Amino acid sequence: MVSGAGVFSEEEVEIAEELVDGALDPQGDPDPYLILIAELDEQIVGYVCYGHIPMTQASWDLYWIATDLKVRRQGVAHKLCQEMEADIRQRGGKQVRVETSSTSGYESAHRFYERAGYPVVCRLTDFYKPGDDLLQMYKVL
Repeated sequence: MVSGAGVFSEEEVEIAEELVDGALDPQGDPDPYLILIAELDEQIVGYVCYGHIPMTQASWDLYWIATDLKVRRQGVAHKLCQEMEADIRQRGGKQVRVETSSTSGYESAHRFYERAGYPVVCRLTDFYKPGDDLLQMYKVL
């Protein structure tokens, strides 16, 4: 799903795979990445990967959210985000941070996060490379 999105670099796809592998490893980190999966007709059509931010009391990161191209714009990502937020609240979480690129390939992600209540709260100019800023989006639950 991540590689099929067409906006992520090879390195980003590898990192997404590592996060999923880490979340699925029963002997991995005691403070693991968490994964929620969306299924349709017994096929995985989306997932969200998130985790508690170390050294914080109640702050969480949303690392990845991805959906299959065939279910885009059908509310799958929105439902995954809502379920993630509910799980974070249940675990005592109070806020969620998203970090993303400012480049045009991420415009649909920016719109998605803003509609979900994650406004841009910080921009670090040329963070990834010249012309590619880091956007931090943030939601208080």
